[in-house]
Parts: sequence; structure tokens; C-alpha cells
Amino acid sequence: MTNDGVAARGADAPPPAGVSETAPNAARTRPGERRTARRAGRRVAWTTGSRLALAAVLAASAGLLLWLGARQFVSYDGFWHVFIARQDAWPNFWREVGDNAHPPLYYLLLGVAIDTLGPSFLGYRAISIVATLGSTLLVARIVAKLTASPWFGVVGAAAFGLSFNAVEVGLEVRAYALCVCLVLAAFSAYLDWLGTHPARLRSATRVLFAGALATAVATNYSAFFFLAAALATPWLLGVSHGRWRHRLFEEVRQHRLAAGLTFAVPLAAAAVSYGLHVRMWASRLSHVPSFMYDPAHETVGEFVAHASRSLVLLALPALSRAGNLQAGIAAALAVGALAWLVSRRARGRLAVVPPIVLGVMLALNLVAAVAGRYPFGGELRHEIYLFPFALIALCAGIDTVRRRVSLPWSDRRAWVGAAALGVAASTWTWTSTFRVVPESLMQAQMDTFRAAFGTPRAVLVDQFNFIMFFDHYHDWDWRLDWQDPGRSPWQIWRASKGGSHIAVCRSQQWQLDFSKPETFGDVAGCVRRAGPVAVFRPQQPGLPATWRVSDTPDLVKRLGPAAGVTSTGATVHGEDVFVAFEAAAPAPGGHAISVVEATYGANCGARPGNATALVRSDCDGLASCVFRVEVSDVGDPAPGCSKDFSVAWTCGAGGAQRRAAIGPEAGFGSSALLACGP
Repeated sequence: MTNDGVAARGADAPPPAGVSETAPNAARTRPGERRTARRAGRRVAWTTGSRLALAAVLAASAGLLLWLGARQFVSYDGFWHVFIARQDAWPNFWREVGDNAHPPLYYLLLGVAIDTLGPSFLGYRAISIVATLGSTLLVARIVAKLTASPWFGVVGAAAFGLSFNAVEVGLEVRAYALCVCLVLAAFSAYLDWLGTHPARLRSATRVLFAGALATAVATNYSAFFFLAAALATPWLLGVSHGRWRHRLFEEVRQHRLAAGLTFAVPLAAAAVSYGLHVRMWASRLSHVPSFMYDPAHETVGEFVAHASRSLVLLALPALSRAGNLQAGIAAALAVGALAWLVSRRARGRLAVVPPIVLGVMLALNLVAAVAGRYPFGGELRHEIYLFPFALIALCAGIDTVRRRVSLPWSDRRAWVGAAALGVAASTWTWTSTFRVVPESLMQAQMDTFRAAFGTPRAVLVDQFNFIMFFDHYHDWDWRLDWQDPGRSPWQIWRASKGGSHIAVCRSQQWQLDFSKPETFGDVAGCVRRAGPVAVFRPQQPGLPATWRVSDTPDLVKRLGPAAGVTSTGATVHGEDVFVAFEAAAPAPGGHAISVVEATYGANCGARPGNATALVRSDCDGLASCVFRVEVSDVGDPAPGCSKDFSVAWTCGAGGAQRRAAIGPEAGFGSSALLACGP
């Protein structure tokens, strides 16, 4: 009897103990193929030629990634990740991680990579590049195992490692490539677990699955979908075929505790990740709304239709340039191969596992998108975790079709050659049209800023432009000099390189609005702590400014003095604004603010003068000052009571007291103006 035991013994009969894969009928295979097939589920016979071919694929993929990685610009979110990884204190690191929608592991590893390789494009991308190469090797192993052919493994590796999708994500300074590699490592062990009789299964296989998947969960939350699919697949397999029922029964009978721990470890990691981080972000993914179901604008069916089309184009971007007929033929062939793979005759083979896992992940992804929890058919980086599974399932499906047809050209070498030609054509298509963009983000705006102000002593940036500014000075040494989350600007960084130094004040506003007094309060705070300041404020692409930008010069002249600052130059290009400020000189006669007393909550019985020191630190010595009252800053001296705010000051020695007051609820961002006129 051959290894094609399902056909010989009956579709529902279990295989002999230890046999983990079926093979084609002996009459349909060459002797060499039969010898290889007998090793399926145990060890694929990699020949010298196939090893050299795989090495060539890895070298080509590495060459592409390294060449492009040293030249292609780093994205906005990529530099944000670099900034988080380069925090110089652990409390700051964990605060920045908490303010970002990704788990912490990648940031920790990125920090190690930067410390080791230095602040460079390749240093930032090192983890993603290595992870992409690791994924390529894992795809080769998995495909070879499922098809009992190392050459199919080589083609699968080339289809992944030389694809636009893998290279694009491999150039990202984000966690997605690392997560894919870890999930594939877990999947490889998962196949070994399913395809090996429990009595012959090594403990290392369970450990690898549990460890790789738990680590993947701590890297990116797309791993949750694979974890759910890994839990659901054994049940679906058991329903579909007697072989799997027998396999799972033996697992429960012989290794119940080990099996439980195998899945308990990644489940525990997922529960901890959800409790500490995911639940805070589950409903805050406002940056991907177009890839989640919106009942106000479409039906569920309409969303599924356009999101599914988007997902197909992510996997096969060439279809966007193909006609409807070509796209339909390609889709029909792919669906036909996968349908044959899950047909009753093939359900007992290990090769049926990838399409089942892929189907479960797709279904869960769609449900999550309808629930507003994870995008479906959105950006490539969000859906890249599906790509290798689709590729693996397609390779297994092609091999299944090859096994079942009896045609003169059904020799395995012909199929491998045809697949290799397809991969080569796809690789040539995208590499010949790929355009390298080496310029930094907003290079034109930075050139305008430098032409107007050179390298200023201090720069004020909002939350959005902080990362833009960091991009242009990413190879400088950044040290946090001062911070107070209750104030704005809430951080001052010192960036230095050689003999050059810049103080960078970070506002709490997402985009500075020069029609609001708070912006000039940010400017005044930066001037007090860092000296004359230049504001770097390009407009975020895709969003309109919140005020008429052409009015900025007049607004600066009118509102600046009220905050104790005066403009020394302004440049407006479109909606991009660059303005320099310095402290306004006190009015003639020595009119400068001297705070006498400030009280928060006097109407609630609070101690008089409880805010004096805080207001003095912000306003003493200025001609004008805007003090923003924040309960997080001044404290809560009378909980449960709506508190007012009052401040008294003099202008110059012997001057009469002046007062400003704000009514109850003052601590929620109200502003008090302290000024000394002539």
C-alpha cells in the first residue's frame, strides 16, 4: 500500500500511526517523487540544487531590500516609531507606547537595532528586512512540506520574497513584517503538530508554536486573527474528515495537559495585551474609517463588496491594470484550485489546513471591520498577514490539482517551471516600474523654513509636525530637557549634532491655529524656557486649515503682544505657516508683571494663594501673559465643587494691583490674561 492511504482505505479511515501526509497514487508518480512523498510530514528531501536555488532567492530578496532600504524615504509613522524607540527614559518610553495603537515589543527591538546599527535608514529597517527574509524561508519550508517538493518550496519562497507586497512591508519601520514572520513560525510548528502522531511529536514543536504566537501577539494585533483560526481549525478538520477526528482524539487521550498549555500560553498573552492596551484602542482607530463598515453611508453588502475588491487588489495589484476578462479568469483559476483543495477527496491531507486557516481569518477580519475594530481591505500593512497564507494555500492547491489530473504535461517539473515563470514575470513587472523616492517628508516646507530662519535656537512644533521635524533631524542626538503634561508646550527637547544645538518645544495641539490665543500661549511658554523661537507649522496633507491662513500676519501682530511675544518675521506659503517670535519688551516705565497671588477654588474654601507659584513661573517679568487653567496642572483642592480662579498682579514697583477672575469650572482649559499697559 502506498502513502495515498485515504483513497485506498476509504475516505474516512484514519491513517496508520505516525503517517502525517498522503501522497499521489504510485501509478501517477515517478519513483523519485514517491520516495519524496513518503517523507512528507517528516522531512522533505532538499537536494543540493534546491538548496542553492533557495539561497539564490534569499540573496535576491535581500539585495532588493537592502538596495531600496538604504534609499527609499521612511514614512511618517515609521519616524514616529523611531522616536518612540529612542526615548531616553523608561517612563517616557511607556507613555509614548501607551499613546500609540501598537504593542510594545517592536519598539523595544527597534531601540536595540538603532543602538547597534546607528540612526540610519537601514538601521531603522533592519528588523523588518531580517523578518521578511525569515518569512521567505518559512514559506519555502511550509510549501515544501505541504507539496512534498523542495522545488515547489523554492517557487513559493520566490513568490513571497520577491513580491511587491513583501518588499513594501519589509521597507516599513513598523511591526508588520516581524509579526508575519512570527505568525509563520507558529504556523510551521502548527502544521508539524497537526501532521505528526502525538506519540512521535517533539515537545519543541509545541514550545515553538506557543512561544512564536505569544510573541506575535505582543508585536501586532493582527496575530489575534491567526490565534482564533488556530483554535477553530482543529474543530473544522474534525468535522470534515475521519482522519482528523482520529488525530485529535489521540491528542486528547495522550497529551491533554500539553495540548492545553500549547494554546493557553498565547491565549494568556492575548488576554494580557487586551487588558493593558488593546481595549484602549479598540474604538479609537479614527485613521482608518474608510476601511470599516459605516451604517450611515452603506449597507453591509456594499461594504463587503468594495472592501473585498480592495483586498483582492492588495494581493494581486496587477489585476487593477488587467481587463475584466483577465481578472475574472485569474480569480476563477485561483478559486478553482482552492476549491479542489478542500474537496472531499483532499480533506484528509495536511494541505487542506492553509485554506481553512485563511478562510477563518478572512471571516474574522470582516466581522471585526463591520464591528469597527480592525480594517478590512485597507492599507497593505493592515492585511499583509493574510498574504503568505493565501500564497501557501494557492501553492498547495496547484499541487493538489497537479496530483489529480492525468495529462502529458502534468509532470511536477513542468508545473514548477510554469509557476517559476509566473513569479519571474510578476517580479519584473513591479521592479521595472518601481520609483525610488529618497526625499524626506515635507522637504520643500523644510527648505522654506530654513531659508527664512536658518537654524534657530528654538523651534515650536505641534503634535503632527513634531514627527515631521524629527524626520529632518533624526540623526541628531535627542534628549528630553523638560516636560510637564499639564502645560503647553508640554515638552522641550534638546537636539544636538557636532557643535549645533536646537531646543524643540512640543505643543499639545495637533495642529497650531493662529486664530486662537492658546497658540500664542504655547509660543510664550517656549520663549520663556528656550529663548527666541521659530514656529514650524506646515499643514497636514488632506486636511484644510482651521482658520483663514492669509490673515496670519495680522493675527500675529494683534494677538502676539497679548501673550507677551512679538513677531520678528512671518512666511506663509499656501496653508504652511512659519513665524519667528521673541519676548515682547516691557512697556516704558518698567511695566512688567509681578504676580501677587493666584487662587484656584476660593469659592469652594480652597487655601488662598494655592496657585501663586505656578502663575509666577509662567508670567513674572513679562509685559503680557496668557495663563491657561488646567485642573491636571493646578490640582484639585476641593473635589466635587465647581471651582473658580482669580489672580492679582502689579505692573512695576509700587504699581496698583490688577486682577483677573474666571468663574466656576475654570479648571477645564479657561485662560486668564495678565497684562501691563503703559
